[in-house]
Amino acid sequence: MVAETLKASGYQNAYLESEIEEDEVFWETNQNRPFILIDALNFGAAPGRITLMPLAQALWSSSLSHRLLPSFLSLLSPGHVKKSYLLGIQPQSLTSKDISEPVLEAIAKISDVLK
Repeated sequence: MVAETLKASGYQNAYLESEIEEDEVFWETNQNRPFILIDALNFGAAPGRITLMPLAQALWSSSLSHRLLPSFLSLLSPGHVKKSYLLGIQPQSLTSKDISEPVLEAIAKISDVLK
């Protein structure tokens, strides 16, 4: 939802995972750029809490509920992992498909900062 919000406001460098997963040109032209992956992340905080952590920490932490898709991870070079981050938003519920008000507020804050 963050990527969609950024795209709607004209931000050029926001991508959905599905857009870049098989885009060889994207990966060739962005080999040395850091990424900020934004997703729901259950780390036991209050709903809507925003946390930024090194991607490597998120990948190797056994205490986080979040796991990235193996197909996506296979596209990331060790260099990407080393200099990229996971920006996590604590969801209100892990089972509901509805996005809670605190999460919507967090998405709005992130979108405002990244514009």
